[in-house]
Amino acid sequence: MKKAIVIGLLVIVAAQPILASGVEETAEQKTVNFFISGKSVWGEPMAEVVAKFNEDYPNITVEYEVVGGGVDWRPVLATRARTGNLPDIFMIDGASDFALYGEFLEDLSDMDVVDHFLPIAEESAYVDGDLVGLPVSIEGYGYIYNRDLFARAGIDEVPETFSELEAAVEKLQAAGITPFTSGYGTWWVISNHQLNVPFASQDDPKAFVEQLNAGTATIQDNEYFWSLERLIQLVKNNTGGDPLSEDHLMQVSLFAGEQAAMIQQGNWKEAAILDANSDIDMGLVPLAITENAARSGRVPVGIPWYFVVSNESEVKEEAKVFLNWLLNEPNGQNELATTLNSIPAYDHFDVDFAGGISSDVLAYSLEGKTLPWIFGLWPQGYARSAADILQEYVGERITFDEALAKLDEEWQALSE
Repeated sequence: MKKAIVIGLLVIVAAQPILASGVEETAEQKTVNFFISGKSVWGEPMAEVVAKFNEDYPNITVEYEVVGGGVDWRPVLATRARTGNLPDIFMIDGASDFALYGEFLEDLSDMDVVDHFLPIAEESAYVDGDLVGLPVSIEGYGYIYNRDLFARAGIDEVPETFSELEAAVEKLQAAGITPFTSGYGTWWVISNHQLNVPFASQDDPKAFVEQLNAGTATIQDNEYFWSLERLIQLVKNNTGGDPLSEDHLMQVSLFAGEQAAMIQQGNWKEAAILDANSDIDMGLVPLAITENAARSGRVPVGIPWYFVVSNESEVKEEAKVFLNWLLNEPNGQNELATTLNSIPAYDHFDVDFAGGISSDVLAYSLEGKTLPWIFGLWPQGYARSAADILQEYVGERITFDEALAKLDEEWQALSE
């Protein structure tokens, strides 16, 4: 195995094949280049994944490059496309990238794994009937909760409506347990993730976004956005300290220290929490804003990344072998779910997760009890502006009515 070469935050690793049981290579050696976009956390564990792959397929070398952390992967990949030097496998993140790289994408409809897409994966992996990518994983968020603290407060069922969530908070307070650490000091907690809920709760979320763009609908006149007010107030009034001073890092620290029963976060925080407290028993509570359990008893789940194969690659088949191993063969599935700490977007993984958050995200997905991620459809720059506006409201500098009016004004300004 070659050592990793680190240039800034761009990591390039050449993973040489490891021969199984000392058997010499007899078939022609092929090399597959794999570009990992954004997921800098994969840099170190990917070496183990490739080593496991080579135990099963010693004649395919996988050379991988991780571009993430403080380095923007988009211009790097765009340069590769312009210069005719696209990797054999690369990762993109959805509709806008499908359009941008569409002419370079290999048809993957013959992959066995397509028969095992979760509903959310099937909806998003196809564009105009063509399979444009294989979902890497799913991610979901809500209120991560401490099961032991809930039990101590006498809460024996997961709240699925706002009134049930409110009642759970009252029980926690009565038991002397701090219900929340808000995280409102981090912009994407209060914006992308919390504000997404009223967007995703619409009868047709994408149509609602189109109506906002056309000026035929407003946020201020929509009941679901008004329902968000009481959820924000519930968190604000039942958090451990100043809600605007509590960021996502403080959330993890306080929650892992069992100083709060709930934090608004997703499965991406699971490893950090378990690193700090390996004994904590966790689950996921929906961000309920209505009294309709069928609608509020859902968690927002999305697919942040897709594997794609370059149609110009000279090793397309070998690239597909690696992806099939990772997504469709038991050894690879185990590596994706455990070593890479990813929740599969497929229904045929038989793996155990270290914590309860990932298990709950997968369970909600299998049951179809999910809400879509709509913030990807917001105008460029809207998420940060919305965070500023909602933080103004939490800081009591504006009313909620003024906040909704500002959200409308900012939408129109950025969508023109």
